[in-house]
Amino acid sequence: MHDNTGQKVYLSQAGMVLDGGGKPVTITNTPDILADTPMLKCTGDILDNCNTNTRTMAGMRTVANGHTHPINNVQTGGSTINTQPPTQPE
Repeated sequence: MHDNTGQKVYLSQAGMVLDGGGKPVTITNTPDILADTPMLKCTGDILDNCNTNTRTMAGMRTVANGHTHPINNVQTGGSTINTQPPTQPE
């Protein structure tokens, strides 16, 4: 199916393609969206809890990967000692 503005739904033996033709795709009035797939891929940012959250998942990962913690009960003189940022692979 297609319209004159470039929006298309294409069904084939290889799979289904939904092309919004450069326009937003809105899913409404459903309590859940189930993605029963081994991998969900997104080429853009993901923003959950979008009515209250302003940071994307990539933004949250940047904050988490760069955070440190103060080390308590260390004689430091006049300086402050913090842990190093996490080093585990993503």
